[in-house]
This record gives sequence, structure tokens and C-alpha cells, in this order.
Amino acid sequence: MPNQRHSGTGDNVTGDQTKIERQIIQGSGSTYIEHAAPEQKFPKELTARIPKTAPDKIVGRDAELDDLHHWLFDNKQVVLVNGMGGISKTTLAQVYTAKYWDEYRHVVWVSQVSQDVINDFVNTEGLLDSLNIRASGIQEAKDLFINIMTGLKKMDDQPNLLITDNADVTLGSIYDYLPQTSCGISW
Repeated sequence: MPNQRHSGTGDNVTGDQTKIERQIIQGSGSTYIEHAAPEQKFPKELTARIPKTAPDKIVGRDAELDDLHHWLFDNKQVVLVNGMGGISKTTLAQVYTAKYWDEYRHVVWVSQVSQDVINDFVNTEGLLDSLNIRASGIQEAKDLFINIMTGLKKMDDQPNLLITDNADVTLGSIYDYLPQTSCGISW
């Protein structure tokens, strides 16, 4: 067991928790202690509902699936699959999720069911719990949404997949909040 010490009052380390700290000496000669929380583990399925359809259940969409994978996985681009109702956009997303499931660390599926995409994210079953976000008291939906985006951005283990099903033009209003990397969207 590595050397561990604890002095003074405050947190005691128990179980398999780790308290990480380092002493920082500033230019003025003063020092302070920086504390880091233990790394959190998140489930692969960050939402309670992630619909998947086996690739062998559809016909004639292989080229579209390959293109989606190239844009999403290789180029890390935001991809909008749009078109009139009934052309199997949702099915294509479900098949993509099933086919490439093992290539992603975390998956989020949000269905936009209203004109308020922020509320739809906040009300997605399991997402707040998976990210350890507690909706205490009366909190504004936008504050919870920002906490969700902040939680997604903190995930270092990538690649990850974020699907917003039935998205409409209101999705553009949250684009700047989405997790980004230097080469585009990381989610």
C-alpha cells in the first residue's frame, strides 16, 4: 500500500477514494494547495433509452451508414440527417448506433419532442443521473442544460456519440453549448 498521510481536520480518505493534492508556489512566494477530485466513471449509456436497430433489418443504406461513420467518427463533424417524414432518418440513426456501438465510449440519445430543445435535454430520462447532476429545488432548465453540457465536455475518454432525434431549427440555438474540440465536435 502506498504511503498515505492525513493531518489536520477535514476529509479523511476511506475505501478506494483518492485525495489528490499538490502544493503550488506562486511568484510572490506564497503557496496554496490545489485539490483534485477523484476521476468519475460514467456508464456507456448516458440516457435510459438508446434505441438500436440491427443492420440486417434494413436494406440499401450501407453507403449512407459508411458516410455517416466517416463524417462522425473519422472527421468528428456534426451531421444533420434531414428530409421529409417517413424516409427512415430515425431508423438510420438507430442502425448506425447498433453497428458502431463498440467504437464509442459513451452514447447519449435525446429525442426532441417539443419546441424547447433545452427542456428536451433536461427531461431525457437518465441523463441527469448518469452525469451526477442533482436538480435541487427549483432550478431553471437552462442552468440544468448548461450543467449537462459541462458534464459532457469534462469526459476525457472519447470518442462519444450524441444523437438528437427529430431535431428542428431550434437545435441551432444550442450549437455553441455543444462539446467541441479543436477539430470540431467531440461528441
